[in-house]
Amino acid sequence: MQAHRPEVFRILAAAELDESYVLVCVPSGAMTILRRQAGVGTICLSPDHDPLGGVARLGKALESPIGQGHSLALAGIGDGYFLKHLAGNPPSLFLNMTLPVFVIEPDPRLALLAMAIHDYTGPAGPIEQERFQWFIGAGWQPSFSDAIVDEPMLQFPVSNVNQSLESAEIAVGIQQALADLLAADAANHAVVAEHCGQLSRQALIELFGDHPPRRPRALLITTRFSTVLQHSTRDAAKAFTQLGWEAMRLIEPTGHHRITRAALRAAMASFKPDLVFQIDHLRDEHGDVFPATVPFACWIQDHLDNLTSRSAGDKIATRDYVLTTAGAWYSQRYGYPPRQCISLGKLTRIPKAVHSISPGGEDLVYVSNASESPAASTKRILQSCASAPGATRRAISRCSAEMIDEYARGGSVTTRCEVAARLDDALRTERAEIASPAGRDAVLQLLFEGLNNALYRQQALAWAATAAATRGLRLSIYGSGWEDHPQFAPYARGSVQYGPALEELTRRARINFQIVPYSCFHQRLLDGLAAGGFFLIRRHPYDTLTQELSNFLRDFVDPAAQTTAQARRCVATGHKEALEALLGRCTVLGDYDDPVQLVRSWERAGQLIPGDSQALPRLNEVSFDDSQSLQSAIERFIHDPALRGQIAEAQRLAVESRLSYLAGVSRTLAAIGQRLRDEDLPLSAGRAAA
Repeated sequence: MQAHRPEVFRILAAAELDESYVLVCVPSGAMTILRRQAGVGTICLSPDHDPLGGVARLGKALESPIGQGHSLALAGIGDGYFLKHLAGNPPSLFLNMTLPVFVIEPDPRLALLAMAIHDYTGPAGPIEQERFQWFIGAGWQPSFSDAIVDEPMLQFPVSNVNQSLESAEIAVGIQQALADLLAADAANHAVVAEHCGQLSRQALIELFGDHPPRRPRALLITTRFSTVLQHSTRDAAKAFTQLGWEAMRLIEPTGHHRITRAALRAAMASFKPDLVFQIDHLRDEHGDVFPATVPFACWIQDHLDNLTSRSAGDKIATRDYVLTTAGAWYSQRYGYPPRQCISLGKLTRIPKAVHSISPGGEDLVYVSNASESPAASTKRILQSCASAPGATRRAISRCSAEMIDEYARGGSVTTRCEVAARLDDALRTERAEIASPAGRDAVLQLLFEGLNNALYRQQALAWAATAAATRGLRLSIYGSGWEDHPQFAPYARGSVQYGPALEELTRRARINFQIVPYSCFHQRLLDGLAAGGFFLIRRHPYDTLTQELSNFLRDFVDPAAQTTAQARRCVATGHKEALEALLGRCTVLGDYDDPVQLVRSWERAGQLIPGDSQALPRLNEVSFDDSQSLQSAIERFIHDPALRGQIAEAQRLAVESRLSYLAGVSRTLAAIGQRLRDEDLPLSAGRAAA
């Protein structure tokens, strides 16, 4: 205690024991504490004189808040058993999240006796574990208030565990801390309102311009409980700094902290940002924390439920900016104002120096967590649709089985559009229907991402395994779950940590694989190319047809045309039939995408360069679409490091110039500046997904 909680130690060291408390042994053999109180008598601090039973009952009653990671306040240490239980039995929470516990005991004598019964030391004890906050002695209340106010990421207790005869008085003190927190939050609210009231349109135009009057400030919100989001936000913050902005990244410092609204408002009040930036969350989700005058940018990296709804789209206001290459889809499906959508896809961090490829690396490497077997995927999908009518479930099961059979015959299902067609056929066969477009989208998402994604990847992995066996090469598959896959367990190599370890693995590998049933511009490829790795890529129409259409639009269509309808109206004389033929081939790209809108968005996001022959330099040379073409590519490149290096360098430079965080954030800030200049236009007007 002296080493880890010196202030608590001083309070305990000054306490003087007397006959108010007595240690006794109950019939079960456990020790507990009796309290002697004048006019009341002797009271056992273990309910029903059963310490262990009391712990079990408390644990059962608090199963829900504990399981969700909600903070607890022990209103009194009691006989210390439940504190010991909480320390030694931490719940299994999301990623590295831990359960925060506030230990409140006004009487230090009782805390001393609890420590006489229990050993609270060591990594498994509540003294060393930082998630336990100790407030002991007569001055506990102001200390508790100060902690809650000064560190608002310490989530205010959601549940109080009453273990004291003074629980009512402790509850009053806890409520006083809440009042103090609300008062501090109100003061921060006033500061934020004053700052945001000064963010006039003209002031923001200047701040987002080429020569701002001061360094603009960006507040970037993320969470330590998502590895991908925290790394992406960190890299975005570095790009803001490189562009001359001050960047503050708000993230929980430990597993027991939470980003509360009070913490957000405190950050707003202290930092006074000119832009708030968050991945996968909209302004409205935070209530009134972020006033409407401060620009708020939501970078959509995942099509989550909080984003894919009409109610979400209805709440997008003038200074809300949605960063995505699927802006047209969000506008058409969910009513997002087109002018508020800004084209931004996946980006990558460029290492300070790309080291030369070292000898001795793996032969063939694939990194992915798409390790679920088809049977397991189908079972999970049907479980997710358990509430659907029987005919609908049969149609989903039929569709899943037909997709698995297609791959077993050597075919494949390339796009979401093809999955949609198969689902519709199965629904007709079973005389079933899915009532709402949202419901159909949800089922399609399960079938495409939850089943076809793995089938598509694993089919190519089987080709790679055959090639490896034929040529005496070593295939290594990294990621979780592969050791349990019935086909690929022999190639499982465990997980590899994101960052330097993955970069080194990618650089050293003679051949890496990129296998996805959509555009190759996936995070894994971008990061791998930026690190200097060489990849073979499974060919996909999203990479070939989009570039072909982009080049056609450049050569024969007015640059102002942003949609298919507009392109048809202004195509050059003599090229209408060619446009229609190309658009007909592009229907495979999606069951709701306007191909011209899609291409224009990708051009603005840097994924396509009009006039380039390929979406990525030398893409055709490293692409494969069946077992034979993969084997030929492996044979060509496996023993030619110079050729691999030439191609990897050309692709790395293209990614650095177009799809680095620096390039993407720079384009985004310019687009927001344009939106600010266009604020007098209706939300539905202006540059759609610029």
